[in-house]
Amino acid sequence: MFKKNMRKYISIFLLLISIFLISLSIFISNKNIKVHKIEINKISNYTINLKPNPFYQNTTKGIFPSNAIKSFNINFLYQLNNDIKEKISYTTIYKEELITTFTNQNGTEKEIWKKKNFVNKNNKTITKKKYLINKNICIDYDYYKNLVKSYEDTYNISTNAYVKLELSITYKINSLNKKIKDEIEFIIPLKDKIVEVTKTKSTKKTYKRTISTSKNISFILLSLGSILLIISTTTLIKIYNKQKKNTLKRLNNFLKDYKELIVYVKNIPNLNNYQTFFLENFKDLLDVALQNHLNIIYYKDNNHFYCFTNSIAYIYIFSL
Repeated sequence: MFKKNMRKYISIFLLLISIFLISLSIFISNKNIKVHKIEINKISNYTINLKPNPFYQNTTKGIFPSNAIKSFNINFLYQLNNDIKEKISYTTIYKEELITTFTNQNGTEKEIWKKKNFVNKNNKTITKKKYLINKNICIDYDYYKNLVKSYEDTYNISTNAYVKLELSITYKINSLNKKIKDEIEFIIPLKDKIVEVTKTKSTKKTYKRTISTSKNISFILLSLGSILLIISTTTLIKIYNKQKKNTLKRLNNFLKDYKELIVYVKNIPNLNNYQTFFLENFKDLLDVALQNHLNIIYYKDNNHFYCFTNSIAYIYIFSL
């Protein structure tokens, strides 16, 4: 009997192991979770180089007459600090554009000419804790002013014009599972008599995420447990279906072999006036019926077989 059910016992054992492994993986994963931070510093800075003059220092910040300005030193600083070392994929795009506009009758600014002076794109994947972009650009102010003047003189028009500098960063960090886009921008007006640079504010962001320090171990246990769960469950279902099929076959054999003795009833027999005895096997019930020249009553809904004497009801329950 034990050998006959060996496959069943092994499957139950594997099922218990799979449940243990899955539970253990969840426990380890939750037990070793830590909160990690990613800090991002976005700093935009610039200084102005002035032409020789008796009024201002040579290199400084602030608001100045446009004719006093020689060039701009622009600094893009973007720093990412991660408290763990992990994979970072990023794309940086630097654009330097001259844009001319006019104001229509509705007071809306419309672009009429744009010159892309420089575009640079860089894709990279690194595995580090820190990631730094420190880009310095020198803008020749007179060059752009003269370019706008030449454009206006050619078409005999007056425009608004400015230089737009933009550094955009798109990156993906493994533990965040999402892409993050950021940018730093400078706007330098070219037609204003008094020049004031507009720039992206320096900011600091912090991203928090939870990471399991035992992620690999947890994944291995979960995978192994899931595989064993599928194998054991599938095997047990097959065993159950086979046993059920054999049991139904055995029931049909009873009904066929003893059809002359068996009487089918639609309603469950009333046992109120009988002393009941439950028999362990069908053979014992058959012996009672043959010895007392009785029929066997069969109630299909619960697969119960009955045999009644004057005061005793013998019952055999056929289990599926």
